[in-house]
Amino acid sequence: MNASLAVNRSVVASALQFVMHTDAYMSVQNYIEDNVVSLHDKRVKKNTELLKAYREKSWEVFQLREQKASSEFQKRAKAELAAIGDEILRFARLVEVTKKTDEKILRQLYKNEAVHETNTYDEFVEKRIANQGDDKGTSALTFETEEGTIALAAVFKFYTQTAIDHRRLAKFVDIEGNVDMVKNHVPEPLAANDNDGVDTVVLYTISAAPGANTRDKDDISEAELRQRFMTSGKVAGAGAELIRRLTRTFRASTLVSTLSPAREFYRKAPEGVRIPINEIVDDIKKYSDFEIKQRVMAYLASGKEPVSGIHINNGAFVGDININRHDPIDPITVNYVYPASARQRKRNIALFNDKENQRIPIAAHLGQYGKNVPNLVHVTGHSYIPKNVHSWGRRASLPVPRLKATA
Repeated sequence: MNASLAVNRSVVASALQFVMHTDAYMSVQNYIEDNVVSLHDKRVKKNTELLKAYREKSWEVFQLREQKASSEFQKRAKAELAAIGDEILRFARLVEVTKKTDEKILRQLYKNEAVHETNTYDEFVEKRIANQGDDKGTSALTFETEEGTIALAAVFKFYTQTAIDHRRLAKFVDIEGNVDMVKNHVPEPLAANDNDGVDTVVLYTISAAPGANTRDKDDISEAELRQRFMTSGKVAGAGAELIRRLTRTFRASTLVSTLSPAREFYRKAPEGVRIPINEIVDDIKKYSDFEIKQRVMAYLASGKEPVSGIHINNGAFVGDININRHDPIDPITVNYVYPASARQRKRNIALFNDKENQRIPIAAHLGQYGKNVPNLVHVTGHSYIPKNVHSWGRRASLPVPRLKATA
């Protein structure tokens, strides 16, 4: 009886203590909420100021170039612009975009998509934007300002599997290489796959907010041209920053690869290497797949392919070269593979940025196409997959925030 009374007294005392501190607790909670809101508002205001400063500096850089100012002035202005851009990217957020995302964001992504354009907004949403758990996905780098949320860059993803060899290493030659199929595929629920392969994320298109249109600069007023700069959402390096962050969110057991069109090859590859696109598609007998891959490898080894530079400078290596002659737009695509190892990514970056002896890291099986190219380095041993590891149907990556759904 005494023990029971003691327990009851303890419960009553605890209850009284809780009631006494409830008001204090609520006050603290309200204080925290008020200050969090205040901090958020301050951050949004600061972001708005940063974006305004970036736009003004972009306009200044453009004017200095048009006025043919001294290289010293231009260099200084570009450095200042880059510093502001770095600050913007530091506070940008990596988010997942779904069909529930605010339509304003979706329409920005639709407008910004310049790699694989769709005919209409509805087609864009149907084929590029998926629900959580589908075999496609979209990640974006966003920046919150008083104007609203601005999509600085976006990457569109396709989830599949890649075969592995007897050593349980990913067969890079089997990474998905048909961009026409991927971009036109309508997302569907992703089921757990029991096949003996490695879960693969294919980044099949990357887009960024466009800069101010200056092509008709001589036909419009200076005020109108300046206004274009003042409303642009472009921040240099946003696409590369998005890829850098995103590729670090996936599990080590997931193979991450791009599916990048090699469009500059048809126009900018050196004489004797370049092949007109119509000769690849229409004149099938003129060049074999082997010869085309040899020429593409020589072009990639030159270090002048802009897409290659972005990905290798982020730590990737050339995983495979694909020939799709039925595709009149992108008959040649390249898979740039991102190693799970941070050490290997750093090595690839160092090889590519060696000014005295720049080298291009490639998958070992591509060596046959570059036997006479001196600056290629074979990479092997990547994407080892422990037996029976399949993440699809569970979680393939670390959590990434999702943009709020429309009300």
